[in-house]
Amino acid sequence: MDSPVAFLKIECENIEHLLDDSLRYSYGHFKSEEFYKECCSRLGLLKKYVNELNADDLKRRQHLAYKLSNLSALISRIQRSKLGEFSWPFAKALQELGTKLCQEAPFGGLESNPIFPISAEGGLYSYKIFNEQADSDPIANKKIFNIVFPTSLKDQVLLHPILAHEIGHAMFSITVKKKSLIDTVRSPLVENSIFASVSDFSDWVKAVSGGKVLPNFDDSYDSWLEEYICDLIGLVLFGPSFIAAHRVLLTSLKPLGTDLEEDHPPTLSRYCLLDQAVEILGWKQSIKLSGSKKGLLTDFWTGIEALSEPVPPALKFFDDQQVREALSGLNSLFDQSESVQYDMPDSSKFSSLIDDLDNSVPPSISSISKKGEPMNESIDFRSIIFAGWITWYGANTGKLADHSFLNINRLCNLSILQQEAINIWANK
Repeated sequence: MDSPVAFLKIECENIEHLLDDSLRYSYGHFKSEEFYKECCSRLGLLKKYVNELNADDLKRRQHLAYKLSNLSALISRIQRSKLGEFSWPFAKALQELGTKLCQEAPFGGLESNPIFPISAEGGLYSYKIFNEQADSDPIANKKIFNIVFPTSLKDQVLLHPILAHEIGHAMFSITVKKKSLIDTVRSPLVENSIFASVSDFSDWVKAVSGGKVLPNFDDSYDSWLEEYICDLIGLVLFGPSFIAAHRVLLTSLKPLGTDLEEDHPPTLSRYCLLDQAVEILGWKQSIKLSGSKKGLLTDFWTGIEALSEPVPPALKFFDDQQVREALSGLNSLFDQSESVQYDMPDSSKFSSLIDDLDNSVPPSISSISKKGEPMNESIDFRSIIFAGWITWYGANTGKLADHSFLNINRLCNLSILQQEAINIWANK
């Protein structure tokens, strides 16, 4: 190896060997061949650029090294992750939602359908999505959004709805989607709030922190607003299950709730926004349970609210009208993506799902007709997860049988898998 350019050529060969090994394992439902071909195409272009590289072009050399490093990291994350390290039935359903929301008209040669490979990493903070290229990246044919699950939480499908927030970040990485979100969702939120301008935001931070200055107010201003919008996206995509996962995880990982961070707003302000949205959407009254299950919905919402401290007035940034208009704008965008919003289930069917879980049975709406023929109904996998949360809170309050959180999660995971089989059967 006699030069930095020679090293880059060797790294191209290293990545080629890494990629050749990447299909020797079972990586879940995402299209491995599609991912493999996209990576091969990118590597081919990078090899071409490296071979044409002028050794004195330091800026270009640094750029290509960065691109090779990112491609290697992506392939390595996928290669390290195999079936069994995450819930692939949930992952498949999430991929389908993400694909609908992140489709776009061909831009600069990019195809409209993105790829959502799944990987697993250790640590509770591992829920994330890697948005690894911009619209105009010359080496990309398709966008790749790498969704990451924490390995330790592989069976906890009740917590996985938090990834709907990450789908929001994927949307923000697409220029046309970002513009629509800013125009229709962010605009009503910023009006007459501390976010009316960067200077208003700066003044508020200094006032509540005793003069503290965030490193870059412009970046923090945009980052905070993006976090709020991604929370609303998660809520509208997954319904009450999102707010449950969001509250449980964030109250564990960020218990103070009032910290001023450069990239994320105070968690208590995020809870406040979601609570306002739930009231506006009317979800607390939309399902009526009776008999022994009466009051389970109230127990769920009470339990969620009790997880966090009361929100101080200084962290209540948006009024109800602002939130209502933001939700309206978000729903109008989602209507363009095959209506991916979550719809609250029929009360009777939802009650049946809870009965199954309470009896330690994977919940479904299935029966046998008088003629002995199977009768199966398609159930939204998000309703299965919601039923899991209700069952968990019912077990905690003694209104349902004693169930462990892990067993409820496993039953819901099996149910999502069964639902995939039911959907295949229904479309035979």
